[in-house]
Amino acid sequence: MKFNYVISAEGNVNNEKITAALNELGLKEIFVEKTPDAEAFIAEQSTKAEPELMQKWLKLCEREIIRQTVVQDRITSTLQKCKLLTRKILAETIYNSCIELDLSELTAALMLCKVFENL
Repeated sequence: MKFNYVISAEGNVNNEKITAALNELGLKEIFVEKTPDAEAFIAEQSTKAEPELMQKWLKLCEREIIRQTVVQDRITSTLQKCKLLTRKILAETIYNSCIELDLSELTAALMLCKVFENL
């Protein structure tokens, strides 16, 4: 009898290495889905104040890095209320705004990656 396996793993390994290792075990039709760990990403962010961070965020908005203007507006509104802005606060705000607007956790995590890659 054939079985379908669901394997959950954590780490930073190339997809090809994972596929090769599973192939060696005799598994076929391997699909590797890589999803970011938003909580770990947020925890790793700096708590040091960055006065220019708001300007960087606004420039990203102008470049339309995030296409959903409702999300952009929600994040900007929240950030403007902050007296002190850090990368951790920015990350938390992006993630929480997405979740509050009923976007999936995956979408929120991917948006975090996209923003921080372009900062």
